[in-house]
Amino acid sequence: MSPHSNARQAFTRGAMMQMVGVFAEFERAVLRERTLAGLREARRKGRVGGRPPKLDEHQRREIMKQVVSGQKSAADCARLFKVSQSSVSRLLAKAQNYLGYLNDGTFCLNRRLRSSL
Repeated sequence: MSPHSNARQAFTRGAMMQMVGVFAEFERAVLRERTLAGLREARRKGRVGGRPPKLDEHQRREIMKQVVSGQKSAADCARLFKVSQSSVSRLLAKAQNYLGYLNDGTFCLNRRLRSSL
């Protein structure tokens, strides 16, 4: 075997691996484009991805009202609405950023937000 044939085989293997890589990259780009097109079409039809929320808007407001007014603890509300305590904590932390509350348990826009509107 000549030394040139070993170099030629190594070059051929390298060229083949590069071609395989190019095809894999092309296939990945096609797959990504099809996925994005499908997501755009789903959004156009009004569908949204992700897990549906466990609590509806009325339930979220009820939890905030009961915890802020002191009627129930966050843990009690979690048991009542069959969600984890961390879900209630996240809900209250998020609400605290957007809402202020009055002493009687009613909600109002936070002063900082009210002044920016």
